[in-house]
Amino acid sequence: MRKTSHFWPESLDSSGSKLLRKIKVVVLSWVMQTKPVTTIAAALFGVAAIIHLLRLILRFPVVIAGFLVPLWVNAIGLGVAGWLAWKLSEEASE
Repeated sequence: MRKTSHFWPESLDSSGSKLLRKIKVVVLSWVMQTKPVTTIAAALFGVAAIIHLLRLILRFPVVIAGFLVPLWVNAIGLGVAGWLAWKLSEEASE
């Protein structure tokens, strides 16, 4: 029985296409060289930082359980989310 990677569908392994084999090598080498979960986490924290920045610029109100959230909360959120996105992207590229 032939062992295949869990990152690549077995049905694509059996087709003998040179292009598919080349794509498999590129995809698997990227997965092995990078940290995809860390990259996704960095992207999510980056999106959160952008949302905090947009609220600071546009000054739209956010009400949670009847409480108006002050803008300084978003300033802290921007700093934390931005720092985490930056450090996680550095970690993912090592």
